[in-house]
Amino acid sequence: MANRQNLRICASVDVRGKDFDRAEKWSDDNVLENRAYFEPDLKSSSLVIDRISKKDEAVYRCRVDFKYAQTRNSKVNLTIIVQPKKIVILDQQKIPRTTVIGPYPENSDLLLICQVFGGKLFHLLA
Repeated sequence: MANRQNLRICASVDVRGKDFDRAEKWSDDNVLENRAYFEPDLKSSSLVIDRISKKDEAVYRCRVDFKYAQTRNSKVNLTIIVQPKKIVILDQQKIPRTTVIGPYPENSDLLLICQVFGGKLFHLLA
């Protein structure tokens, strides 16, 4: 998680002194390379990022300042799943298998090895 000195503002909306639908919108082209914009909505506003890539993976912070209430902050972790470049399935003799394996006798052991090249591992915790 970034410390306070590394935080960069990527988008903002200012509704001070005007109707919500006339809010001033701004996004920093250097942070998300002109691919991000803020979509304000009275019920559920959102940050939209076009053409996401691995370098966009980060913890993003949303800060909302209210006129008569305490400022609220929330954070969300954006994880990017990078697809592998190549997947190879090998049998126990280390022969690549691309279509069908077997036949194998019932109750016999089967060993398949899956080799993955490129991409990014994504771990799910149960």
